Amino acid sequence: RRGQGLDAHRLHQPRWRDGPLNRVPSPADEARALRQLSGFGSRPHRPAFDAGLAGGAGPASNAGRCGYRSLAASFRDGTWTLAEWVEGPNHGEAFGKTLALLGFGRIGREIAIRAKALGMSVTALSTWRSAPPDRTLLDRAYRGGEWRAFLEAADFLVVCCPLTAETRGLVDAAWLAAMKPSAVVINVARGPIIDEAAFHAALTERGIRGATIDVWYKYPPASGERVRASQLPFHELPNVVMTRHASGHTEETWERRFRAIAQNLEAFAQGRPLANVISEIGGRNTESR
Repeated sequence: RRGQGLDAHRLHQPRWRDGPLNRVPSPADEARALRQLSGFGSRPHRPAFDAGLAGGAGPASNAGRCGYRSLAASFRDGTWTLAEWVEGPNHGEAFGKTLALLGFGRIGREIAIRAKALGMSVTALSTWRSAPPDRTLLDRAYRGGEWRAFLEAADFLVVCCPLTAETRGLVDAAWLAAMKPSAVVINVARGPIIDEAAFHAALTERGIRGATIDVWYKYPPASGERVRASQLPFHELPNVVMTRHASGHTEETWERRFRAIAQNLEAFAQGRPLANVISEIGGRNTESR
């Protein structure tokens, strides 16, 4: 199955009880995190952070708060003047900004590593069920009841938690209203974690500065029919960058993914412990690390 999400798997069904179900491990997550922060890649549509971070982080980091796209567009003809160079607009930077991670699993951790390298302050809100907060990567860890303080401090909110009954619609109008008007939202998890109507309204009314959206509310069927990714016209908003759930689809992802599958098959054949075994505890999907 393409992708790594667990939300499409019904783990309670008998076919998953006959043997272990394993998640292909971190390569695509790492690639997704790197591309979100760098914005560089061979694809014509640059992925997830195009409206996200800042300064030296590349196109992705500049569009939302840093003006990268406007700077690049103004130089498309390859000409400039001394005044444009010396007196032209400044742009923002990632250094010192607060990156807030909603969820701190594989993807969140990889993003945090790269954000810290850019001199950002990194926070995360999670249930912390599987592991305690990593104080080497996080400047502050929040729990569910502290969501307002978590959002108020965020310059960039990255949604990277699983879609569950608890997280569906979690980021609603109240959450978005708690954010700074200058904040940027990046969703690389699942579309329905953010309330669709509230998200569109916040962007239309400039309650937040902008968004990069890589995951959606409606996906194309196997029949090949072309469908709108949302019932609302996100594509008409100038402060939104949209990608087709492609932030983890690097040229190197598949080789690493197949290697990880082969390693697990070899471990299974030799009776060794398997990596990334998924189980269901108390209605929650979990995996071994």
